[in-house]
Amino acid sequence: MKRLISLFAAILFALQAFAQINLKDSTVQVVGYWDKGDKYNYELKWSQYETNGSDTTWTRRSKDIFTIEIIDSTDTGYLLKCSFIESMSLSENKEIHEIAKKIEKLSQNIPIILQTDIYGTFKGLWNYKEYQAELMNAVDLIKKEMKNGKDDEIVDKTFASLANVINSESFVYRTIEPITSLLAFHGGKYSMGKEYSEDHKLASPIDPATLIDAKNVFGVYKYDTESSVAIFVDEWIYNEDQITANALALLNKLLPDGEQLEGLLDDQKITLSVIKQVNIHTDSGWPTYGFRLQETASQGKTKTEEWEVSIILE
Repeated sequence: MKRLISLFAAILFALQAFAQINLKDSTVQVVGYWDKGDKYNYELKWSQYETNGSDTTWTRRSKDIFTIEIIDSTDTGYLLKCSFIESMSLSENKEIHEIAKKIEKLSQNIPIILQTDIYGTFKGLWNYKEYQAELMNAVDLIKKEMKNGKDDEIVDKTFASLANVINSESFVYRTIEPITSLLAFHGGKYSMGKEYSEDHKLASPIDPATLIDAKNVFGVYKYDTESSVAIFVDEWIYNEDQITANALALLNKLLPDGEQLEGLLDDQKITLSVIKQVNIHTDSGWPTYGFRLQETASQGKTKTEEWEVSIILE
């Protein structure tokens, strides 16, 4: 990307004739007006931390720069190639940090190619099998390095569980969620001021290999007529009983035989809230901003995971 701000403004903010906004009936429709070769850079900030009263403990922070490039444009849709060009991460757990750094380095060259329809609606990962295989290759290399030729049952068991998770489609798509979330509202037509809701089977935030019941509530929060940017909000409401049961099942898988738990105490039950925001320039269909906040609470502690994506103007 790396366009001048003036050029970006000319392309994204001055093409009012193409705006998919009908102010007469207060509706918004997002359409991608893209050409092969179009390219923009984004900054992705990701953080994880835990709060207990007034105490906050950071567990992981990262910053990435990635590019979204239109590599094919046809009458049926688009192919978008996402490439990470710069990554930086920091973790409080040194062992996890080193493993994460190795996986990040090994996965730097994994291509992410998204497929959309003519509106820019995300349809799937075009090279799904290749991407999943490369993830598994990275994990296998880390496993061999940790074992270092030794017979380590704990490492085998841990990586067997990890492989089972990675082999699930829901996990694979979760690894690219900050990117796919930017396309979540493309193709839809929304009335401003109206709340929409849908029921889903969604990957559990505790164990992505398991599906649980969830309700999605979403809509247009605001439309800025001067910049032609629509702000969408998106909230996920999970079945908390299923989340607790899922956490118990996952915990028992890790416990030795004969030491499994029959249930969790009331104060150990888990509550979860997830909210997301996506800003889209409606004259071009290019997303300009995305934000997601997930809070998981149990026993007086709250674990927070958040990411923020911003288009780079320079």
